[in-house]
Amino acid sequence: MNERYPSSASAVLHGQTTADILDTLPDMADGLQAQLIELYKRPSADRCDHMAANLAGAQVTIRKLREAIQREGTGDER
Repeated sequence: MNERYPSSASAVLHGQTTADILDTLPDMADGLQAQLIELYKRPSADRCDHMAANLAGAQVTIRKLREAIQREGTGDER
């Protein structure tokens, strides 16, 4: 368990913890960056569709992070 943020019993019922989600962000950023570079180098409709789908997935992850932050009372807003 990542000790940056406290876990919450309600996190088990509601999904991932803030720390769990935060731990995924660097890999997500690397993946999106690589896709954007590939799209720049070799633009295609298929790559655009794939990029758009992955950006939608990133948006869902960020919304889950927001929910976890609010649920756990973590983040800079405390």
